[in-house]
Amino acid sequence: MRFALVFAGVVIVLISLSNFVIGQRAGAVLQSSIGRSLVETAAHMADTLDRHMHARRNEITLLAGLDPLRALPDTAAARLLLMRLQDNVPAFSWIGRTDAGGTVIAATGGLLEGADIGHRPVYLEALETTFIGDVHEAVLLASLLPNPTGEPMKFVDVSVPVRDTEGNFAGVLAAHLSWDWSRAVAETVLSPLDGNSAIDVFVISAIDDSVLLGPDSDIGQRFELAGLGRARSAGTWRGVETWPDDQDYLTGYAVADGYQSYAGLGWTVVARQPLAVAHAPVTAMQWTLALWGALLVTLFAALGWWIAGWVTRPLSEIAVTADRLRSGEMREIPQHRGITEIETLSAALRELLHSLTRMEALAHRDRLTGLANRIGLDAYLDRAGPNAARTDQVLAFLCLDLDGFKPVNDRFGHGVGDAVLQAVAQRLRQVVRGGDQAVRLGGDEFALILALPNADWRQMSETIAGRIVDSIAQPIDADGATVRIGCSIGIACWTPNGDADFSATMRMADEALYTAKRAGKGRVAVREA
Repeated sequence: MRFALVFAGVVIVLISLSNFVIGQRAGAVLQSSIGRSLVETAAHMADTLDRHMHARRNEITLLAGLDPLRALPDTAAARLLLMRLQDNVPAFSWIGRTDAGGTVIAATGGLLEGADIGHRPVYLEALETTFIGDVHEAVLLASLLPNPTGEPMKFVDVSVPVRDTEGNFAGVLAAHLSWDWSRAVAETVLSPLDGNSAIDVFVISAIDDSVLLGPDSDIGQRFELAGLGRARSAGTWRGVETWPDDQDYLTGYAVADGYQSYAGLGWTVVARQPLAVAHAPVTAMQWTLALWGALLVTLFAALGWWIAGWVTRPLSEIAVTADRLRSGEMREIPQHRGITEIETLSAALRELLHSLTRMEALAHRDRLTGLANRIGLDAYLDRAGPNAARTDQVLAFLCLDLDGFKPVNDRFGHGVGDAVLQAVAQRLRQVVRGGDQAVRLGGDEFALILALPNADWRQMSETIAGRIVDSIAQPIDADGATVRIGCSIGIACWTPNGDADFSATMRMADEALYTAKRAGKGRVAVREA
């Protein structure tokens, strides 16, 4: 007992000292790492905003060069063209074409038609070249648009001069972008992050340093932290700052510097995280070390009862095996004889493991086709992603939808339909190789995940997709009926170092699938990030 107590005292001193040293070093390293991450988040947000504005500017410029808006022979046709753009890009709250004097002659929804906007910057600044204005309120337009939230509506102006077929100034094509899209951009940027990270994003105007985007209580307020000036001088900055609420935050700044030919509006994006939240992992680690220290003290104190080792040895073996099972190794629970309770425990655990293994296999498979289901797909991707990173490969996602399957159920019944799905699954199995995965997503929707070389993934995936289309198009004998169906395939690629995660890549493949179906049946379309 004395030996155990002395040893326990030494352990307590060593753990306390190491806890302090590790906490200090880990805190500094973690603070630097999170600071860089916040700068990257702010830079990503800034780049996304600039790319969005660049795309909207190009859309308006392209639209201004179309004949229905240049010559304006038919106001109704021009209005329809504007509304089609608005339908495809909901960020446009309003688009209008003025005459040479600034009177709106065609607009989305007919809003402001007949109104004179010749005194507005959106007209005056676009007489010679493209104009992009900063965030502002538009009281008249806001009063005409639906506003479910009741909050003040803000817009960004985009306008270009319109010239007739002879090159003469004919008016201005003007648009108001709803500033609400910036919140969607912020949500997209923050969505991959830990939901408990408590990160806030702000967008600061270059004109008056006002907050354009951020928590509701800060919008419109002047941003007066010293880091703003440092970021504008260097392009980025990170550090700990005390904010007006008297809390310390890790803060990262990035200045938006435009995209391609779009020079940008000089917005500064700020990402912050409470210092207490940022240091929470270090605090948790210190508590963990303290708890482990207490456990070690207890174990050393209990060392005097050495005879308990004879009893606990079989339990330790079972625990080690269970830990290896948890880490993914396939192990068998060892059998033990001699102590009735431990013998009963090992037998029960062996039976439980066998039952869980059978249940896992059933849970990962589609009952009708035998292919992997969505749960099985997730388990496969958890393994395939790291493996692709190690072998310098990519994962091609092929989303497949059967063409003409619904009439099979309607004409022959669901029994024949099920047989057709089983035949399709069998043909897909003939395509996949070792390491690839065929999945039934549900209904007549399937997916293939192919591990391919980075350089040749597109050509190889299109070749495989073509073979699948040809194979599915062959007649199928199902319960005495001969059935002909087809399929369309959408393809997208996940790369280990890319921005898109598995869910985003699957969505891109699904979008490519609908592109293929719109182009006609039996088509293959590829969506690249």
